[in-house]
Amino acid sequence: MKLRKFVTVTTLASLLASPMAAFAETPGVKLPDANTVKEEVKDLKDKAKEGAKEVSEVAKEEVKKAEEKAKEVKEEDKKEVKEEVKDAKENAAKQDVKVILKGTALELENPAVIKANRTFIPIRKLAETSKAKVEWNEKEKSFTITKDEKVMKLTIDSDKMMVNGEEKKLEAAPFIQDNFSYLPLRVICEEILGYTVDWNAETREVTLTDGGEKVEKKAEEVKEAIDKKAEEAKEKVGEKSEKAKEDIKAETEKAKEKVEKKAEEAKDKIEEKLAK
Repeated sequence: MKLRKFVTVTTLASLLASPMAAFAETPGVKLPDANTVKEEVKDLKDKAKEGAKEVSEVAKEEVKKAEEKAKEVKEEDKKEVKEEVKDAKENAAKQDVKVILKGTALELENPAVIKANRTFIPIRKLAETSKAKVEWNEKEKSFTITKDEKVMKLTIDSDKMMVNGEEKKLEAAPFIQDNFSYLPLRVICEEILGYTVDWNAETREVTLTDGGEKVEKKAEEVKEAIDKKAEEAKEKVGEKSEKAKEDIKAETEKAKEKVEKKAEEAKDKIEEKLAK
């Protein structure tokens, strides 16, 4: 084997003990100059630094592009979110139920809602406006509403209520939503507050009217009817008066024609007598 021509047992042992020394002792093997090795190592280090610098610059550029892209995406997401929020608010506004009390929209603590085809509202604002007293029992989760001689008690999630000690059944139970207690509007208005409830599906408005308003409304309707009849009568009188004037004028013309005719006939007769 060729290896045996250059490497002896002693050389092999030296290689294992000290590779550089072994090469030094091995015939035909020339060791590189130390300075040359240092230069090569330095060149390699410089190239590695340059390469690392180029990689770092490229990486920074890529990171910058990625950040800009992320910013664009974030701004786009913000825009989409804003649009969605705007649409949601508009839809919510369309779905809100307005409560009209004595011709004025009632400013509730939280918007009225429709549930089980019934209108529910936070009751405190309406009760206070209607001069009713409201008491909340935290332990029982119940409301007691008092006005004049009437007392009503309703309990959250219960379809039973008490009115002046008499138990009655509710078509829909009170509930809690968004940290507000919602009570059935129509029942409270008709049982204790004394309002008549009218629902307009097109405008999503609940109109509350009391007895006094009904009388005023009826009086206004009667007044409008009387005014209308008076106007119609006036028009008829005017029409008759005009017709009467025309009739009188026609009769006058006829009478005038008769008088003139008689006068002409009389004149003719006088002239005939004078001629004889």
